Amino acid sequence: MHSVQVTAFRVYETNIGQFLQANDLSGDRELRRTGRTLWRRTVELPEEPGGGWTRYTLDVSDLARAYSGNLVRLTLSLNRGNSTFACSEAQDRIPVLEEPWPADLEAAGSSPSSWDAIEASYQGSVDWRDRNDPCLDAYFRWSSRASDSRNFLASNIGMTAKRDARGGTLVATTDLRTSEPMRGVAVTFMNYQNQPLETVVTGPGGLARTTLPAEPHHAVATRGGERGYLKMSPGTALPTSHFDVGGEVVDEGLKGVIYGERGVWRPGDDIHLTFVLDDADNPLPAGHPATLRLLNPLG
Repeated sequence: MHSVQVTAFRVYETNIGQFLQANDLSGDRELRRTGRTLWRRTVELPEEPGGGWTRYTLDVSDLARAYSGNLVRLTLSLNRGNSTFACSEAQDRIPVLEEPWPADLEAAGSSPSSWDAIEASYQGSVDWRDRNDPCLDAYFRWSSRASDSRNFLASNIGMTAKRDARGGTLVATTDLRTSEPMRGVAVTFMNYQNQPLETVVTGPGGLARTTLPAEPHHAVATRGGERGYLKMSPGTALPTSHFDVGGEVVDEGLKGVIYGERGVWRPGDDIHLTFVLDDADNPLPAGHPATLRLLNPLG
């Protein structure tokens, strides 16, 4: 390959909540609902001697600075015009199809067709059955190796959150450059309809605690001009089966544990028992009585 086509797509900062309704931060579903294509450019690659794989780098720092707070999706794609693969003279004379311009930048008033995927299969001589021939345009149209995309979000804010069954939420923010706790970060919890539930500000340890009135869908962290996002819907939580956890959830009532200093006593022995009551939400007053009922082996 002597060149590659680079397409930059922008998901607007104000639409990232809507984007997260159908995606995680690396997703690509329903993009046209939340963003538009910025540009497409052909980047010439320097000549490299010999064959085999060659690694290239693409500097996108200017793009990240210009659209800080936005989610930018870069797509690298190839067509036969970018290829240096040796083909027969007859094949080289076949016109190279130009990459179609992104649909979201078409003339105003155009309407997407529900038959787009079918129509793409019947565009001139581009036949899906030729997808394995690198001398034909079908190879670059249908091969998964001729195009790849990644999402980028320029932010130094790292964010994690833990939520218990009663709605108590702990959020932690860190500086991704140093891994140090980041204080003074405003974290706003949003519901599925992209409406704010509550905002907290992280303290010296980069931590903040709150009890949310409803289930959050995602969180937005802001400090200065930087923004970070964390999807918090139940399906995105880490499954506890991946970790060594235990215990049980009390749906109603109180949880108490009773234990003695040993498991067996002889007749006439003193029995020393300890009773522990878990009543974190509604603390009982000091000296509140507990009733103990003892049964002999015959019940």
